[in-house]
Amino acid sequence: MFKKPFSVKNNASMRNSDIKKLIARLPPSVSSQLSKNGVASGRLTTFNEYLIDFYTFEKVPLFFEFTEDKSRTLFPTVYATWMSQEAWPIFLVHRNVFSYLENGADLMLPGVICNEHFGLPEFSIGAPVVICTIQGDTITGPVAVGKAVMSSSEMRACGMKGRGVQILHIDKDLFWELGNRKPAPTISVADVIRSMGSEEEPKLKEAVENLEIDEKKEEGEEKNGEGEESGEAVEEKEDEEKPEELLLRCFLAGLKHRMTKSAQLPFDVGQFYARCLLPCVPANRRLDMKKTKYKKFATFLDEVNKMESAPIVKIQGKGKGNDVIAAVSFIC
Repeated sequence: MFKKPFSVKNNASMRNSDIKKLIARLPPSVSSQLSKNGVASGRLTTFNEYLIDFYTFEKVPLFFEFTEDKSRTLFPTVYATWMSQEAWPIFLVHRNVFSYLENGADLMLPGVICNEHFGLPEFSIGAPVVICTIQGDTITGPVAVGKAVMSSSEMRACGMKGRGVQILHIDKDLFWELGNRKPAPTISVADVIRSMGSEEEPKLKEAVENLEIDEKKEEGEEKNGEGEESGEAVEEKEDEEKPEELLLRCFLAGLKHRMTKSAQLPFDVGQFYARCLLPCVPANRRLDMKKTKYKKFATFLDEVNKMESAPIVKIQGKGKGNDVIAAVSFIC
């Protein structure tokens, strides 16, 4: 949401009465660490024209909320999440999963580490959740903040499949740049083990070893494809369907099944590619834009609109790399 430039409309100091109301909305483990000095509020408009109210403490943005959201859910920035590891539900993912989030994708539940040692916390639909990464024996973060699109009980019921978290803000995005730009904290798995007590140490050591094995397995599945089909069957499909054909098929599927007619326009082209098109790529296939004849998604959009008498999507330019989908003809 803050990957592209936004405009700040106003930013002013808050009255003491309003500061007290704001702090009262926060988890105790966070509010107890905050000073009432240097607190300001502001309003910004994102590239997708969402209105956001945000709150800074000593010039560091710590919280934000959607202006038009009736529930007035208060979300932390990554800076706020570093103040307490207990204030918000935490998801743990492998570092390679986070790379997809950096490119604008939402968090899919199969990418969440969830087992008897690293359990799923309890939360309701729409609740703020935060994401940490693990690589080797190091845990980093939280490095992302999102909104749960289903409750924890619903996630368990669906077998941890599907889209779980709508990503709102990540480490090192433009909203993060409004603050002091400190790096995300890290902690070794050994320290986590020690904090859990000596009785849990053997179990957690084994769990971490299993995580490393699972990570290698996930990388292998990404390369070799998933499911019950043999490698020969996958190769056959790849031979039958060219990269350009796969791209077109996933593009049309993204319009029909992911974006849908209820989508709010204009819709950022990059967000469409990450959130609508890529999730439609079959599990046993990989879509690499550079391996297509188009090389760039913008070139593909120009070409695909020439296939019909009327354009499938109307693209509106808002500067280099900031194109949006202004209209869609749902003929697919």
